[in-house]
Amino acid sequence: MKMDLFAPLLTILLLCGINFTLPRWRIFQRESPPAILSVSAGTGLAYVFLEMMPKLAKIQQLTLLPEYGSIFPLQNHAYLAALAGFIIFFLLAKRDLQGDEESSDAAWSRATVVLAAFFALYNAQVGFFLGDWESSGLLSQSLVAAVFGLHIMGLDYHLWHHYPVHYVRHFRGLFCLFMLLGWLGAVLTHELYGLMMITTQFITGAIIVMAIRAELPAKENTHIPLFLSSVAITSCVILVLQARLLDA
Repeated sequence: MKMDLFAPLLTILLLCGINFTLPRWRIFQRESPPAILSVSAGTGLAYVFLEMMPKLAKIQQLTLLPEYGSIFPLQNHAYLAALAGFIIFFLLAKRDLQGDEESSDAAWSRATVVLAAFFALYNAQVGFFLGDWESSGLLSQSLVAAVFGLHIMGLDYHLWHHYPVHYVRHFRGLFCLFMLLGWLGAVLTHELYGLMMITTQFITGAIIVMAIRAELPAKENTHIPLFLSSVAITSCVILVLQARLLDA
């Protein structure tokens, strides 16, 4: 029981450590993005399609059951909500992330506020997922920590790159706070599950945008072998973890 409770907390503390220390990593002090971002990109895409998309399908099934009712009176409401999140976040990111770094960090624009809220909610979902996840051993927990570590590293790098002041002053503390709150929510109550289902629909669309637009490196910085290898390895890890949970 203690292992199931505190091992996810250790993973979350590791992710918070990445949030806070990433601006000081020497590997990210270079002018060009390092090759490890290609690994993070592959990890992020594999996670979105093998973990978040099946979760979206599960939400769609659950919300069509009589005891859950229906969030929207439409057959594919979960996917429509994800599409809405995709479009909203795409428009916001296109507007806010295309400006130069100095102007985008000068003040809290509406797009910056929404972007911070999106990623705060996403970090809460990561914490909730880890707290609600039934660990099947130290190896599985270590693999989960590695996958999320690479994924969070890539997201944080691009947020820090575009918002160097906001990230250091506000974003990283906000993200860690919400991640811990998500973990506490999973540990202390099951009442938040419905809320997590609703936010997952919108966040899924937003993360797909980030995975495609931000995590994928520019052409001159692309490391295709690393990217493809990370997709394959992360896919295998996620499938193995899912199989272990089914057998547990």
